[in-house]
This record gives sequence, structure tokens and C-alpha cells, in this order.
Amino acid sequence: MKKVIFLMVIFMHTLSFADEKVLANAVQYSSIKRDYTGTATLVIMIKGGLFREDVQNNGVGSLFSSVWFKSGKLLGESEFLGGSLNAASAADFFEFSLSAATENFDKLLAPLKTQLLSPSFNRAVFNTEKNLLLMQLEAEKDEPNTISFQNFNAASYPNHPYSLRINGTSATVEKLKFEDMQNYYDLSFHGADMTAVLVGNFTSAQEKAVIQILSAFPKGEPIKIDCSRSDIKAVSSSEDFDSRIQQAKLFLAYTAPAASSEDFAAVKLLSELLGGAMSSRYFTVLRKEKGYAYAVSSMYPSRLCSSRLIGYIGLAPENIDDAVKSMQQINKTIMQGLTEEDILKAKNHLIGALLSDIETNSRLAWYTAFFKNLGLGFNHLDAYVEQLNALSKKDLERLLLLFDKPYTLYVYKPDNHKGVEN
Repeated sequence: MKKVIFLMVIFMHTLSFADEKVLANAVQYSSIKRDYTGTATLVIMIKGGLFREDVQNNGVGSLFSSVWFKSGKLLGESEFLGGSLNAASAADFFEFSLSAATENFDKLLAPLKTQLLSPSFNRAVFNTEKNLLLMQLEAEKDEPNTISFQNFNAASYPNHPYSLRINGTSATVEKLKFEDMQNYYDLSFHGADMTAVLVGNFTSAQEKAVIQILSAFPKGEPIKIDCSRSDIKAVSSSEDFDSRIQQAKLFLAYTAPAASSEDFAAVKLLSELLGGAMSSRYFTVLRKEKGYAYAVSSMYPSRLCSSRLIGYIGLAPENIDDAVKSMQQINKTIMQGLTEEDILKAKNHLIGALLSDIETNSRLAWYTAFFKNLGLGFNHLDAYVEQLNALSKKDLERLLLLFDKPYTLYVYKPDNHKGVEN
């Protein structure tokens, strides 16, 4: 508990030096000075992610991310200077990050400007990265955890961008063309959808140079995020079979609010109490008491649209029906016997894990940009901690209405077992 309090004090002190502004081209920008560190990190997030893809070009963002930064000089120069560079596509955004020692950051500004504002795409790199992605997709077909989660996601988000796969499918990636890289850049890289955060021990001249680069993007038009089909409309149960596995993988999910909801922190806490740690209710009942599984957990992904509160367990197929009933019973009775000490322990676990994670410049920059991209503001990290601390048992009780709504039940099981009951 003392460590959590100490980290909270350091964290609040750090953010008190945060600066934020909206640039003329609509880029949302923030900087956080950490003079006690020896590095600086720039994180850029571009809203969209899977909303920029469809069943025809699914995977274009993932392929673009590797082709884009491997085609330019920035990668090689940052590695030579001991820095790190990353680009990736996610459900709600495209992300880019650059970290380097403060003394070397100046040397990377010129290649950074070229990388961001006038990138070149190498056809040989495109061919190589496309083949590597296709090989990765083939390898994923031998990963039951990946397959089961992707299939669950598709079942829970029918006809919505969240049903798509981050890396696409073999069929969609195979169709991607070299020209799609430039098209993706032209459609995505503009100020209206861009969030940028600079964190660390940077100089005023370095920050000025970063802002000048960011200000050179065209303003563009903000992407339209359609959340109309993101709720679970009706109870659904489905299953897939695999002769290579011995253990079933069960997902039970309910519609949960988008990250911008006032209930965001409360649902995070509820998920922690259900299946976030070894003292959680799922763990206690399904693993300790019933002995059904080693792996049991709950998840609440942060999303622009409606998310899911997900219960997961890997177990023997013959225990599926009872496990579903047990999870549903736990969901509806989680408040019974729940003490203030239980709630405080869950809060401390969530806050401690978060504050430990953001001790580095790169992770603080990432979280700051992440929450801003979700519509929660640059200052949401400290607000999130305050909201968690303020939550009471009464705040959690009203969330039980989530479990009265339609749900998605998905099971991935050995092919010699049939039948899933609601």
C-alpha cells in the first residue's frame, strides 16, 4: 500500500507539469517534462484503426505499419543511436513511437520529419513484409488461443469493424497491393485524427522542432466512428471444433460501456473483482472450489464503441455447462459477501499495476495519448486514479444491470464433444 501511495504522489507531481494545446491543423498535442530522466519519447496515435478497414482490405493497417517504417531511414538511424522505433495498428487507432536519449534526439529530427511528412515506400520491403505477414497468419492457425479469441470476437461483433482481425486474413492480405500503402497514408495521416504526446527530458528547441513537424500535416476531415452496431442485440451461443486440442476455451461476454462512459472506471473495477487476480471470484469458485481450470480471467477492453465485459476459462469439455451457469451466477451475485477490504484490494491492484507501468517515459506517453484518443482527455490518467479511489460498493451494485442484457457465449472445443447450452 505504501508503494501505491508513493507512486501516486510521484505521478500527480509529474502530470502537474503537463502542457497541452490544439495546433492550427487540429493535432491534439501534449508534453510532459521529466527532467530526472535521460530520454525523450514521442508517441503519435491516429484515430481509426479497424474503422479504416473492411472485409476487402482487412490487414492493410498492420501491413502498412511495418512497410512504412522499414522503408525509411529513421529505423536504421534510431537503432544506430540506441533509440527505439515502433509502429502498429490496433482496434481504434494506428500508433507510432520514437524513443531516444535526449542528447541524440536532435539527430533524429530530420529523418523523423521525412518519415512522417513525406515517406517513401519500398516495393521490395512491401513484398517481403507481405510474405512475412502471410506466414504469420498461417502460423496463427496453429495457435488455439489466437483462433478462439478471434472467433469469439467475430461472434460478439457481427457486422461491426471490431469483428475484423488486426492482421487481417490470408485471403484479404493476399489481395493487398503496393499502392495501398500510399493510399492508407494519404487517408490517415492528417491533423483532425491525430494525437501526439512528448514525454521526458527534452529541450525547448527539441519540442519546438517536434511541434513544427506536427503542424505541417494537412488538417483533413475527422473520421466518422459508427458505434450503432456495437451492442449485443440478442443472446447467441456458438461453438467451433478442433481435433488438435484437448481443452475447451469458453468466453461469456456482455455489452459494456465505451471508454468515454462515466462508468469506465467502475467497470474496470468490477472486472478486476470478477477475474482479475488470484483472489477474484472466478478464480476462487471455478479454480479453487470446483477445480475446473488453471486459466480463468475477466477482461474489459477500452474501446471507442461499446466494449465487452468478458469472462474466460479454459476447461475440460464435460464441465462447460456447469461453468457457464456458475459464471452467470457469480456475475449476478458478486456483491454478496463483498467487503470493503475486497474492493480496496482490487483498487490497489489496478492502480499499482498502472502506476508501475508508467514509470518509463514511453509508457506514460502511450497511456496519455491512448486515453486522449478514446475521448477521455490528456489528464485522464490522474482522473482515472481519483475515480477508482472514489468508487464505493453502491457504485458497483448498479452495474449488475449489465448482466440482465443479452450476452455472447462462445466455445472452442475438441471435435469429439458436441453441444453448447444457453
